Amino acid sequence: TGIADLFKEEKPAIYDRPYINIQKADTLQAARDFHDSIMVKEAPSKCVTTITQILYLQNNTGEALSHLEATEVFFGVTKLFVSRNAQLRRMVYVILKDLYMLCDPSDVIIVTSCLTKDMSSDMAIYRANALRVLVRIIDTAMLSAIERYIKHAIIDKSYQVSSSALVSSLHLCEASADNASVVKRWVGEVQEALKSPNEMVQFQATQLFYRIKRNDRLAVSKFVQKYTKGVADSLSSPRGYKKSFSSSGMSSGMSSGMNNNHNGSRSSEGASYASRNVPKLTSPLAIVCLIRYTAKLLHEEVIEGRAAPDASIMDATDLCTVAYDFLTACLRHESEMVAFEAAKSIAMLPTQSPEVVLPAMSVLQLSLSSMRPTSRLATVKLLSGLAILHPNLVARFNEGLEALIGDSNRLIGTLAIMTLLKTGNESSMDRLLKSISKFISVIAEEYKIMVVSSLERLCLTYPSKFPVVIGFISKFLRDEGGFEFKRTIIRTMESLMEKIPETREIALLYLCEFIEDCEFVALSTHVLHVIGNVGIQTICAARYVRFVYNRCILDTAMIRAAAISTLLKFGAHCPALRISIIALLKQCAMDTDDEVRDRVMMAIYILDEAERKNPYIPPSESDDDNHHDGNNNQAPSSEDNPAALYLAKMPFSFDNLMQRLQAYKAIPGAMESDEPLDFSTLPFVEEKPRDIMSHSTIMGDEIIQAQSQDHIGGCLSGDTHQLSSEFQSPHSHDPAAVIYAIPELASLGRVFRSSKSTALTETETEYVVHCIKHIFDTHVVLQFIVQNTIEDQRLGNVSVTMETESELFDCIGEIPCEAIAYGATASCFAILERDKEQPLAPAAFACELKFSVVQVDRVTGEDEGEAYEEEYPLENLEIFLSDFLAKTSTMDFRKSWESIGNAHEMLQKFALNEKSISSAASAVIECVGMVTCDGTDNINPASKQHMMHLSGTFLGDVKVLARCQLSRPGNGAVVLKMAIRG
Repeated sequence: TGIADLFKEEKPAIYDRPYINIQKADTLQAARDFHDSIMVKEAPSKCVTTITQILYLQNNTGEALSHLEATEVFFGVTKLFVSRNAQLRRMVYVILKDLYMLCDPSDVIIVTSCLTKDMSSDMAIYRANALRVLVRIIDTAMLSAIERYIKHAIIDKSYQVSSSALVSSLHLCEASADNASVVKRWVGEVQEALKSPNEMVQFQATQLFYRIKRNDRLAVSKFVQKYTKGVADSLSSPRGYKKSFSSSGMSSGMSSGMNNNHNGSRSSEGASYASRNVPKLTSPLAIVCLIRYTAKLLHEEVIEGRAAPDASIMDATDLCTVAYDFLTACLRHESEMVAFEAAKSIAMLPTQSPEVVLPAMSVLQLSLSSMRPTSRLATVKLLSGLAILHPNLVARFNEGLEALIGDSNRLIGTLAIMTLLKTGNESSMDRLLKSISKFISVIAEEYKIMVVSSLERLCLTYPSKFPVVIGFISKFLRDEGGFEFKRTIIRTMESLMEKIPETREIALLYLCEFIEDCEFVALSTHVLHVIGNVGIQTICAARYVRFVYNRCILDTAMIRAAAISTLLKFGAHCPALRISIIALLKQCAMDTDDEVRDRVMMAIYILDEAERKNPYIPPSESDDDNHHDGNNNQAPSSEDNPAALYLAKMPFSFDNLMQRLQAYKAIPGAMESDEPLDFSTLPFVEEKPRDIMSHSTIMGDEIIQAQSQDHIGGCLSGDTHQLSSEFQSPHSHDPAAVIYAIPELASLGRVFRSSKSTALTETETEYVVHCIKHIFDTHVVLQFIVQNTIEDQRLGNVSVTMETESELFDCIGEIPCEAIAYGATASCFAILERDKEQPLAPAAFACELKFSVVQVDRVTGEDEGEAYEEEYPLENLEIFLSDFLAKTSTMDFRKSWESIGNAHEMLQKFALNEKSISSAASAVIECVGMVTCDGTDNINPASKQHMMHLSGTFLGDVKVLARCQLSRPGNGAVVLKMAIRG
């Protein structure tokens, strides 16, 4: 009990933070003892204490060292190399890495001789730490001088030295492109390090090899196929994996078996490796990296069209077969980390086929019942995203997910509820909502937002349950909550009102109650705007006027102004309410705020003018029953000019208006022009269509970030790259800006639209070329974006020659690029003139890249010879009719469709070779080059039929609309019925 009492005593804070009261001046004074060689040798512990205090001042207080102070301490630290004390030497390495950034590079160089000497020391710990410090302070020129030291260190017998050299090489690659070009020469040593029996060395060598070869897809593919065979073979023996992951053997006790130590079997495995001569990786971390590289290759196979997003991904190509077999083999690995990474990679493959994902389910079942909270969290997070695409597969986890609702980790419970909402049925909804209500009040706000988003998706799946869902989420509007949470609820209600019209009445009443006691001005004004837009479409619009008028007399000036505008909407749209609303507005005419008074006077004038020209005539009793059910929502007369003008919708959104105004300002001479500025004079700015089949959307909002980045090395190395690196021009925000910046091209006039980037080469080739097509009234400018990936070459006078059999286009000029250095990207241009006498038609061009090559020294960058001419064939470039069609939406598709008429309507029926309605919709949008309207891009994955509304503007400001009906009878092909008006 005496010992226990000692632990119960509260110790002073000085035991936890011994340097809390140290003074900077005293510490710097103590650092001057570093110059005393006798003291350094006899009292190294005092130097260690002083260095520790300096590090504390530098990193844990606001008293950071100045440049002069850091330089003085740095020179003093260099004197400490005379000591052979291991602890002091270790602290010297630590402080050198901390201070070198505060000193001048010329001062830092003086320590390199000491570090280089330590790299030749007999003590492995000295060599390792000296190398880590040295790579931080040297430049490319010095790197070449110590290159042989690092190469020898990579294959050193000491695992500490080898690991240090590999990690240092990774840091060098990230420091600069010049350093990376030097590290690329160490491939042989890195491959030798891959054979090391040390697991950490294997892991770091795997990362470094991929970092060197990541732009060489062929080399990465060979590397993956070479080492996946060795890992798969080791997993095929009884010692390499557990015998069964079947559902019958799924128990929580097996999760501990996944962590058994297998060091005793490595010697026998090494012997078999020697006999078979098949390279193997035994490090679980290295195998995790290999799994991620393999998954990346599978993604690229689908992206580049060599494999379809269906069951064929398992065997579409030889690479697909090897890669998928390797992933399924890793599911049997005894390391829980490796098995889960393999399951995650399989689950996130870009496929809609359940049989591809099915092998991963057993491993996820084990992880779901793991004792580790991190394993449960990772599994539930993955299942939550997977449930959107494969709800039937995830439904088998419902029993385990329900057990996690009460998990001590609130995030796990929240994700479990979200997953159950995606896989549950209509009958289980009430029970799930009851479970949510028990803990949602104690979870963080970001988790509440995730739950509300899941409830929205569930309501869209089962529309008949909208009263329950709307009533449930409306309770949180009345409770305490932050701005983002309540804004999410309001947006959810808006979305449901738009997609399920039956929810409008009940949702609007809840929103009216909300603004009675809302503490957020922005939310109150937004809700008033929603009431004005949606309330006028309901059967009885008059019931909402009272709630709006209350805001005119009881709230702040900003909310009062918004309420006046909402009342004007009701009066303009509902002639039966005009007299009453005018009377209400007149009571607000003496408001104390100028903005409110101005809005009141404008509203009164508009409604008085409308009532004077078209007075409201109440319906007679002989009219149909529609007038006796309290319906005051009678549409205004077409001659009601003031009201019609106020209710008219903009032809595009405010965001698009801002983009068009910015594009207009970029046009040369536009701001000095005397031409009146209106909607017709603004340039077209395309609205980006939603990617219906984007894999990140399919996998759910919870893992969008994980999908958007290629976690090759992931959190293990911090080395993240895009899975599909779509080529972006320097002016990706406004592609036409690069055209206006060139006088020869700016004279062609205004750019109608710019196409997205089209690849003319593979991304792994020596010269990477993409093309952007800029469309003018009578010309087409082709911007060829060229990237040089050969490090010992500089390209000059770069241009693209084109040949075509089409008589529609004639190449009238080109603008070459002067020079492109290694790793740089530049553009050259070709100008095509279009024959306006001929009708538009698709055209194909044979392209060839022409340039001069100058060999350069990789280190110095100096020329090593004379330039010579070179040619490089490119893929054919095609100009489609869709290139002349801008993606512009319409705010009221039905009205626009009727206004165009059917005089030039075309009807066609097609059979599409697609597996689902969603993929067919994505293919149609990509083909026609138009954008969806009215939210018709929201497709239920289980739907057998869907109607899409598409909009666009053809060259010459011709509005084009299309209605596309997609249906899939049985398991046959998707049938498309399309009607186009223009």
